[in-house]
Amino acid sequence: MKPSEVRLVALPASPALAGLTFPFFRSLLAGETEAGFAPVAYAAGGDDDPAGLCLARVQTATGAARLLSLCVAEPRRRQGWGTRLLAETEAGLRARGAREVGAIYTQGDGSPAFEAV
Repeated sequence: MKPSEVRLVALPASPALAGLTFPFFRSLLAGETEAGFAPVAYAAGGDDDPAGLCLARVQTATGAARLLSLCVAEPRRRQGWGTRLLAETEAGLRARGAREVGAIYTQGDGSPAFEAV
């Protein structure tokens, strides 16, 4: 697999992607939506063995977007997947009318991988 293999995910998504986001956001991958928000997900790698996932949402009325999670599977880190996922997600958000993108950084056990992006 090459880092360029990033695709928009049709929701509901493959259950294999659920482990690449926080439990709180897994309902978005299952196709559940909140009124006024449009979820956007990009995945890297194959459906059965995903390399990474970037999940965001756009508030349709304001064009404000929020990056919810970005995760790259441990064996695939430091190969460009995170950078490519983020770039594709930003482009996808702009295409859906996003004018700004915000993110909240949470430091934890996975922070070194996130900081590398």
